[in-house]
Amino acid sequence: CSKGFFCPSGSVSQYQRACGGTNKVCPIAGLAEPLDVTDGSYTITSDSSNSTILALTDCLAGYYRSNSTTTVSTRVSAVPVMASEKQCLPCPNGFYKSHAGDGPCRACDTYTTRGGDGISCDCVRVPGGGDLAPGEALFFNWTSGACDIVPEEMIAKRQALDALRFKNDTVLAATKVQECEPGYYCILGVRRPCREGTYGSYFRETRAECSGNCVEGYYCPQKSTKARQIMCGNDPKLFCPANSSEPLFVTDPGYYTITPDGFTDKYPRSAQLPCPAGYYCVGGIKAKCAAGRYGILSNYTNDQCHGPCRRGFLCNEGSTNDTAQVCGGPDRICPEGSFEPILVPDGYYSIHTGANADETHFFDPNGLSSSAMLPCNPGYFCQKGIQRKCPDFTFGFRYFQSSPKCDGQIAPGCYAPIHSKPYLVDCPFQCGGNHVYCPATGRETKPTFVSPGHYSIGINETRRTGQRKCPAGTYCLKGIQYICPAGMYQSTPGAEGRCSYNCPPGHECPAGSAMPVPCTSGYYSVGRASTCTPCPGTISSTMNYAAHLKQHCFNDRRCCARY
Repeated sequence: CSKGFFCPSGSVSQYQRACGGTNKVCPIAGLAEPLDVTDGSYTITSDSSNSTILALTDCLAGYYRSNSTTTVSTRVSAVPVMASEKQCLPCPNGFYKSHAGDGPCRACDTYTTRGGDGISCDCVRVPGGGDLAPGEALFFNWTSGACDIVPEEMIAKRQALDALRFKNDTVLAATKVQECEPGYYCILGVRRPCREGTYGSYFRETRAECSGNCVEGYYCPQKSTKARQIMCGNDPKLFCPANSSEPLFVTDPGYYTITPDGFTDKYPRSAQLPCPAGYYCVGGIKAKCAAGRYGILSNYTNDQCHGPCRRGFLCNEGSTNDTAQVCGGPDRICPEGSFEPILVPDGYYSIHTGANADETHFFDPNGLSSSAMLPCNPGYFCQKGIQRKCPDFTFGFRYFQSSPKCDGQIAPGCYAPIHSKPYLVDCPFQCGGNHVYCPATGRETKPTFVSPGHYSIGINETRRTGQRKCPAGTYCLKGIQYICPAGMYQSTPGAEGRCSYNCPPGHECPAGSAMPVPCTSGYYSVGRASTCTPCPGTISSTMNYAAHLKQHCFNDRRCCARY
């Protein structure tokens, strides 16, 4: 019996029976029955190195496609896709299938045949009944499914032709068993490639899943022999989950790819994830939201994220809310979209802004969330972002004041009552008149009345700055100095209202006299005189002069020498 065939008792040809299915092998001539093929090996039909190594695609001759299914993973993505794979099973006894393909097995004719090897039927009866003539024999016709009557000498030729087809088109005449190589698994004598997304690293593999799934970050085409067959790539838009058959693209906007656990490099990528809050994702790369912006949700696709940081607050890169960090104090401001504060220079003060500025100020009186600055107003000075009223007894008429001295102190001759409002001029109130004065201290809250016997001095009649005691020869009334009228005198300073003394007889008191002046010889006065009166006559001779020298009084006309 030829290799690839076996010949039970009663055989009439060296090709009597094809060896059988893929799990049978007839490696030597003269076999009465085929040998079983162990799992982990596969059969081939020739010893030639050019022989076809079989892997099931269509079902082989003698096999049909079963309706029963096995669920397998056929392609890997972010969501694995599962498919059903129908299996090839041997034709049952009494049926045959002569060619490869997914067609069904045909039933053997029960009147003329009986079940054979699955690719043909054994003829046992002449069609229509009767007997064979001498020299005739029955031969099964694969095409018609009937038993043909042929000359006996044709049997061997027909079987030889069929044997050739067995060798070329089927695995029913297998002559050799080969060990299953890595990248394949072998069951029932058939070698099949390890599926996409799996790998086979061992010889004689029998598991349909081979050695296991391709590890994350790598992909495994069919026949892969390593768990890390091909690295996913150096493109962040590509990722390879476990069991990948090819790299996958990040197709969803707002997603980024990650590396497997334990990898320190940025490649390979093994999965895609939605962009978390505080980040945006483009082309598989995750980046923080820009400084001054924030991202409260996920899946942002540009650095603007959700929007700008709220006024009065700071947002560093990757912020997840618009109030990530309060600005910090009145000496700094944070406009909308800030990532660092702006220091407020002296001469300016910080404020809250927006439609709810008053409400914000109510809850933030210390200005921790200020968002704008204004120039310091007249009457105020500004340091470290705080506007304060110019101190008491000072004034400010300019903007941008930065010193507590403001524009200076209250001017002499003026006063400034303590008040909650600032003063914008150096003389809020003039002192008022001669009867009052305001010293040049710059700290007067009200005018001071001039003391009795004193008069006021100063810039003008309404801005008096001090007082002085009325000197002798004068008197003072309501802060005004007057000289004593003629005929009166004032010997002591500080007279109030009038001079105190009338000029005595024998004396003269011109206006402004501090003391009476005695009349000289030849003169007299009777009292309250501004000047002494000359005696009658003219002192023109030595005799008269001598007589004048004898004048012993001056308080009456009769004191004159003539009398």
